[in-house]
Amino acid sequence: MNENNEMEGEVRNAQDNLRLSANQNNKIMQELNDYKLKIEQNNQENNNLKIKIQRMMAENTSLGD
Repeated sequence: MNENNEMEGEVRNAQDNLRLSANQNNKIMQELNDYKLKIEQNNQENNNLKIKIQRMMAENTSLGD
């Protein structure tokens, strides 16, 4: 009987560890998705700034002519 209780305890402990692990994985995945979104936003902002700089350079070139 004692052996059964020990096994049940081990199974419960393993299940708890799996739940914790799954929760940690979910948290990490959410953080990664947040970083990906921030990177995409930064890339878009960089592209917009590049376009703005190119326009200003073209404008400066035409002013010099």
